[in-house]
Amino acid sequence: TKAWRPPHSIKFDATAVNLANDTITWVNHRMRDNDVVLYVPPSGDTQIGGLDRFDFYYVKRVDDDSFQLTTSRDGAAINFTNTGSYNYGRAMIGMVYEIWRGRGNYRDYYGYA
Repeated sequence: TKAWRPPHSIKFDATAVNLANDTITWVNHRMRDNDVVLYVPPSGDTQIGGLDRFDFYYVKRVDDDSFQLTTSRDGAAINFTNTGSYNYGRAMIGMVYEIWRGRGNYRDYYGYA
């Protein structure tokens, strides 16, 4: 069977991870601040230091070709402590949807990813 892959996604290796700036390079990524992505490291390899396997993150756009990841909307960038390992393949970042349900006044809401 073929593994699921989001339509707007990229597979990458250590060359795309910048530890000095805590960024991931994706040329012409077309993402905006607070877009939600899923991070999937290669099976059997070590994930990027600071990220969890198969977790959702928010985008902090740096420029057209790079971005940082945060754990909350408008949050601080995650500090990458290593680039991860890529002995068994490439990692994937894919855009996913976040659904918000309003309740009461506009500041009373719940988020679901």
